[in-house]
Amino acid sequence: MLSLEFFTQLEEIVGTANLFRDDDSLSVYSADKSKNNGFVDVAVRPRTVTEVASVARLCNESQVPLTVRGAGTGYTGGAVPIQGGVVMSMERFTRVIEIDEMNLLAIVEPNVITGDLQRAVEDVGLFYPPDPASLNQS
Repeated sequence: MLSLEFFTQLEEIVGTANLFRDDDSLSVYSADKSKNNGFVDVAVRPRTVTEVASVARLCNESQVPLTVRGAGTGYTGGAVPIQGGVVMSMERFTRVIEIDEMNLLAIVEPNVITGDLQRAVEDVGLFYPPDPASLNQS
């Protein structure tokens, strides 16, 4: 069981609106599209790299398991928190930061979906070929 002090520290990092402990939210953050379900004590949605680092540092110092999650659309169970603890959702990190046309390189935040990346590269005359069925979800 996580301590009240731990929850308070998490709340100070991400704010009340981005910390989830209610059953409905936790059920969403405890699974992905695979048939696997895990257990999560608390879910957080950081917005800045500083918040991400602070959550990771707090979990490490407190020896609390940390599972990082994107959109939860994976079918392999990679976002399922099998040891409980904290799920850190990257769902607010959706920006295409840079398209480097010269080096054919895209710098994106971790929750940019394929369809958005394809549109961003098309805007500069390039083509990003992957076309999964989950194009507008993953």
